[in-house]
Amino acid sequence: MTDAKLRKRTLAAWKYRCALRPWVRTYGYAHVHHTNYKRYGHEWIWLDLLPLSPGSHTFIHQWLGGAKTVTEQNQRGRYPNLLQRLIHAWCRATWLFVRFL
Repeated sequence: MTDAKLRKRTLAAWKYRCALRPWVRTYGYAHVHHTNYKRYGHEWIWLDLLPLSPGSHTFIHQWLGGAKTVTEQNQRGRYPNLLQRLIHAWCRATWLFVRFL
């Protein structure tokens, strides 16, 4: 599946809402965030990919990870760190909420 198709499927599955803040709509400006890279190329939408508003994406990488990119964070330590894992779990839980909206 191409990146564009995967992005569209991810956004549609989440009903165009930010996974961290589900009250925020993410129509044209959403970032699709990888929670890990274990299944890269064969991602599970609700588990490996999260639609995020740009502000939420910045929060996860820069504030919680202390780096602008995953590569930079991996050079300093490990991605995802404990705080990022907790936020990823929160985001996955909001998927259940979004499914019933």
